[in-house]
Order: sequence, then C-alpha cells, then structure tokens
Amino acid sequence: MSVFYYDADCGFCTWAVGHLRRMTTNLTTAPGRGLYIQRNAYYVDDNGKEFLGHRGISHALLRHGRTALIRFLGRVVGIPPAAIIYRLVAMNRHRLGPLVGVSSCQI
Repeated sequence: MSVFYYDADCGFCTWAVGHLRRMTTNLTTAPGRGLYIQRNAYYVDDNGKEFLGHRGISHALLRHGRTALIRFLGRVVGIPPAAIIYRLVAMNRHRLGPLVGVSSCQI
C-alpha cells in the first residue's frame, strides 16, 4: 500500500495535505516519523520505494490524481526546478501557516 507522509506538527503541512487529499483518490496519508520528516514530506509506493519532497508530491499526484489534469500537474511538480520551490516552501513553512489561517510549526 502506498502512503504519503507529512509533518503533522506543522500547521501548513497539515493544511497542504488536506488539499492533496481532495485532489487524489485512494491515497493514504499519515504523520511521518524520523529524520526525513524534519526536511521533507515523502511518498512510499507499493514496492516500498521512497520519493522525497517534490518527487513525493509528484508521484502521489501521478498515481492517485482524481483527474487527468491533476495527474498532469504531478508531472509538472516532478521537474527539477520544482525542487527549488519545494525547498523554499519547506524552509519557510513556519511563516506560511499563518498566511493560510493555520498555526505555524510546533518544531
């Protein structure tokens, strides 16, 4: 079973995963643990392969997207320049939470 892991202590991350759930079908999400989650959300596919950060979001959208447009968005999110955007968001997630009306990270 594939799973998308996120930082449940981060208000922005929880908010973003809520949107991911609405854009996908049959995607299991769960709070992450360990070192990965301090820097990246990640997706583990049915074979146990892990995809970190923007690649994790990309694979979740590609495999579970509700529509062809959302699956296409998964391709866009997977391109290398998206890694820069992902990293900027991840580094500033404590600032982004209040902008979307949720609490900031507890970390």
